[in-house]
Formats: sequence, structure tokens, C-alpha cells
Amino acid sequence: MENNDEKMLEILSCEVYGNTAAVKVREAYLGMIFVDCLSFLKKG
Repeated sequence: MENNDEKMLEILSCEVYGNTAAVKVREAYLGMIFVDCLSFLKKG
């Protein structure tokens, strides 16, 4: 990332259902904005 690029990472939503969580984030990378959906499963 170049020094003049704006850094951005924003959590749009986070929902937890028992041992599962779903998170939606918006991030800036290489001058573009992406929305990613991540899912997590608690182990153990």
C-alpha cells in the first residue's frame, strides 16, 4: 500500500448464533473498496 492510499477497515455487521459467527467487513485495498463476508466456527 502506498503512503497516499487511504487505509480503511470497517465492520458492517457481526452476528453470533451459538458456536457460529458471521461478520461482514468493508476494506480499502489498492485504491478499491471491497466487502467481505467471513464466517467463524468455535472449536471445542
